Amino acid sequence: MRTNDIDIQDLIEKNGPFKSETISFESLYLPSLSKVYELFGSSINFASTVKLIEEQSNKKLNLSSSTKRNAEIKGVGIRSTEKILSWVQSLSNPTKKLICKKVEFGLLSRIAVKSNSAQWLPFLQALEAFNAIPPDITSPALNFLKDRCDHDYKSLCSARIQIKTGRADIHCQQSLWSLQELLWAESSPVTIEQLAIIHPQNSHVGLEPIVRGWLSLEYDFYQQLVACIEIGSKKWINEHSYISPALQAYAQSTEADSSVACCIGGLLSVLKDELHECDAKTIKAANSGWRKLASFIEIKDSDSSEPLQDRQYTQLKHWRSGKDTPSKDAFEKLTKKYLEYIQKPNDKKLSFSFSIMAMLDNLENEILDRNQREHPDLDPVFLKKQIRKVLSDYPRYYDACLERELQRAEE
Repeated sequence: MRTNDIDIQDLIEKNGPFKSETISFESLYLPSLSKVYELFGSSINFASTVKLIEEQSNKKLNLSSSTKRNAEIKGVGIRSTEKILSWVQSLSNPTKKLICKKVEFGLLSRIAVKSNSAQWLPFLQALEAFNAIPPDITSPALNFLKDRCDHDYKSLCSARIQIKTGRADIHCQQSLWSLQELLWAESSPVTIEQLAIIHPQNSHVGLEPIVRGWLSLEYDFYQQLVACIEIGSKKWINEHSYISPALQAYAQSTEADSSVACCIGGLLSVLKDELHECDAKTIKAANSGWRKLASFIEIKDSDSSEPLQDRQYTQLKHWRSGKDTPSKDAFEKLTKKYLEYIQKPNDKKLSFSFSIMAMLDNLENEILDRNQREHPDLDPVFLKKQIRKVLSDYPRYYDACLERELQRAEE
């Protein structure tokens, strides 16, 4: 059985069932695309990739949902592989060319050194090829991600050579750290002082700066990505943005202030303040605040004897405290009523900002859960305090990204 020049039966007999495995390696410097998708509440796998290509090309892959899932989990046999390859060959350029980029990207060499750039690069080219979003909007994030992929791959190649030639000792923590330290120092806004604090030889600092130093590394990628997205989005949804104010509202909150205990809480706080400013122009200002914002939440009818206003306020308290995360649909319903009230157009600014805040909250929850498993003696309240301090550095990331993009524009 052949599909053009490929003998599928021979391919399956030699290599086993066709399997599309997700490329994902543990890395603070360049987290995998899969992890970032998960933090955004989505996934990137064979089935979701096929769905995207089907939508873009209007050509359906004639496989059941279970077979598509098996293509990533167990692998599929001759007939299904033939259908997949025939479908790929039926696609027009640039889609077909995009799928066949493995050799051009040198992905196998990137996989060999465990660089997540092997997963990012085809995705980045897909964004450019499909051109679903104007390039001037995506260019800051694309530039950052391409540079990050390049630095990550080159650093891992260099580290591999140094280990093989004996210039670096894989069993020595200090030696391994020296391979990473230069990468962070030269290609990230993480400061030399922060890197010095978490150096393996530095045993004279307290717990707080060490924890904050490592959190700075963990958040570095995401703060840069969000800054690039915010700068690009301003070209799309005008100069006003909710992202920076929302992050600062959370970063500047305290343990005693239970009204803002997560990034989504920060966004809700910004809406409350905006609502108050709007109402300040009228006699309605006295009734403005959290309860007014809560009145825009859609609550399904129930048998509860509790007044609707109280149930709405309780729901809002859960959202801003991080006890409960609103679904995208629930937040968009609030947004619709809120914007109608303040008489502003729905330009997707709020939905866009919500996705960013939800992603950062998911990252924080992942860090807190991991800490509970690995360091149960470390107080989560203390850890949240350090996370807020790290996020308070976001304006510096924003300024660095803006300066970088202005320099590119001048070149």
